[in-house]
Amino acid sequence: MNETEALHYTGFEQIDDRLSYMSGFCSHVVVKLGAKGAAAMKDGLQTSHSGFSVEAVDTTGAGDSFNAGYIYGFLTGLNVETSLLYGNVCGAMSVGAYGGSTGSPDREGLEAFLRQNKDQASDHRDVI
Repeated sequence: MNETEALHYTGFEQIDDRLSYMSGFCSHVVVKLGAKGAAAMKDGLQTSHSGFSVEAVDTTGAGDSFNAGYIYGFLTGLNVETSLLYGNVCGAMSVGAYGGSTGSPDREGLEAFLRQNKDQASDHRDVI
């Protein structure tokens, strides 16, 4: 879900409070934070990853693209931090093109974006 949805569901202002609350109902929660990145709590461990600085031309489908990247990472056995990274890459690439799926990458496109943005990809600053 996104941060606005998490606020509505929990009533908490701070993202870490939202994650903590929701983790009482499930073991794995992810909240998208738009350009700021995303945060997750899995099995009581909170992780976040900052977003990428890109020029946004259309945000249509960015959340769905993030979901695709995160779920790809998760289903291929990657850790939460890498799954967040993949989600953020897919969201960043999505907003760089018009339309809901035009900017969505395949595996090769995801890896190329990471190579071109390696400084931002390794930036794990606290986004919460």
